[in-house]
Order: sequence, then C-alpha cells, then structure tokens
Amino acid sequence: MIARRSSVVKMAMFAVALVAVLSSDAAATHSNGTGPKMDFVFGTGIFRAVDLHEEIHVNARSGAEPLGEFFARLVTSPALDFDFRGQVTCLTVNTHDAVFGGEITQSRLPNIPVGWGILIQVHDDGEPGTNDKVLILALGPATDACPTRDAIIPLIAPNIDQGNFVVHEAACPSPCID
Repeated sequence: MIARRSSVVKMAMFAVALVAVLSSDAAATHSNGTGPKMDFVFGTGIFRAVDLHEEIHVNARSGAEPLGEFFARLVTSPALDFDFRGQVTCLTVNTHDAVFGGEITQSRLPNIPVGWGILIQVHDDGEPGTNDKVLILALGPATDACPTRDAIIPLIAPNIDQGNFVVHEAACPSPCID
C-alpha cells in the first residue's frame, strides 16, 4: 500500500513539474519573435453554443514539410456526435493568428471522408486563453496550400469557452505588434 501511494505521489509531482515547464514555454512564445526558431500553434479550444459543442485540438510546427496533427469533434445533438482527425500539411502564422491545413486521415462521418482537406484558423489572445478563437474556414478536396502571411485577416468568431491556444511566429517583423 505504501509503495503504491509513493508511486502515485511521484506521478503527481511529475505531472505538476510538466505543467510548470509547458506553461513557462507557452508564456515565452509571446516575446516579439524571440524563442523557438520555428512557427507553431498548439492547444485545444472548446466552444459551446445552444445546439453545438465543438472541440478542436492542434499541434503543428513549420518546416520544409510541416509536421503535426489535428483533431475535431462536433456535437449538434445527442444523436449526431462525430469526430475526425488528420495530419497537418501547411502552416502560416501572422503574429497571433495561425492558419493550418491538413488532410483527414480518420473520420466518423460519411459527409467528411478520409482524404478530404481542411483549413482552420486560430487566434491566440495570450494567457489564460479566455479570448482565444478558432474557426473552420474550409472543408473539401485536400490541398497543401495555406494562405500567405499577409492574407491572414483578423478572425471574427466567438471566443472559446474553455482551453488555450499558443501561436508563435519565429520571425515576427520588428516591432512585433501584440
């Protein structure tokens, strides 16, 4: 019993340490382009409306071949609860806004088949995430093309109800406007 309690305490301490490390990295990303030398967006946002519960998760980073994955779950009624997931194919960041595209690799809805593409925009309004936004911009034939940096416009969408997104632009123009 004591050995089991000891391992539970160790796991809890590890979890607290991990949260502390991850939250310190998240705070450092809003630092006028200093920090990691790649663009990225990660986090989860949950939006609830009268007849809709939407959850979107992303973990994407830039590079010659953008890496990452996304997950979306949409619930419009007890009878219609579906989700899909996929691989990130493109990422563009403009200060605190990111647009990422991906190809759907798993889907539980016939109207959103495997192989389709998606474009999603995320707005990061800083910590703790209460004013962050997320919106599905397009859904259809797969593409690996994201809009250019200058084509990303401010996102007009309701704030998420729960969660936090972190957007980082490695080469934020000077001065980087927050």
